[in-house]
Amino acid sequence: MLEMPSSRAAVPSQAARDRWRSRFLLVIADPDPDVAAELASELARHHVDVEVCIGAADALVAAGTMRPDAVLVAAAPGDLTGAEVVQVLAKRTTIPVVVGIGDGQGEQAGAALSFGATACIARPYRLNELIPIMKSIRPDHIGMLERRSSVGGCAWTPPRLRFTCTAGRSDSRCASMSCCAS
Repeated sequence: MLEMPSSRAAVPSQAARDRWRSRFLLVIADPDPDVAAELASELARHHVDVEVCIGAADALVAAGTMRPDAVLVAAAPGDLTGAEVVQVLAKRTTIPVVVGIGDGQGEQAGAALSFGATACIARPYRLNELIPIMKSIRPDHIGMLERRSSVGGCAWTPPRLRFTCTAGRSDSRCASMSCCAS
């Protein structure tokens, strides 16, 4: 007798999903597309993948389907409050949530933290506040958040551990450094 295939697709575990992802994935829920786009651009320079969502409902769907490393939500993203987003994600997932608090939104910080927010940061967002929080969430990706490093004519890009040289060599070896000299 033939068995009918299951209607449920196999869902990979969080550990399996993390194995293929070499970069930090952040979902941003902010009602201001310019603020979100600027932050996404700055984070891209730090080798962070970003999914920008306009509204809390979109962010909840993205968090559920993408299983990001963290969610950054504004205190008032639109259809729900930031604290309500924290409450839903804390109840259904283990995804850390950081809440962006703007001027006059201090009371929302307390509500978000009481529902389980990982942290609250100032909005407009500042990388010097956000990057250390991201590093604390995924310490195995600390190097992945660093910018490209250069020494002489060689550059090192952390996410892919790729070396490039501008000293005229095509074999990705740097003649100016003793470790790479032939």
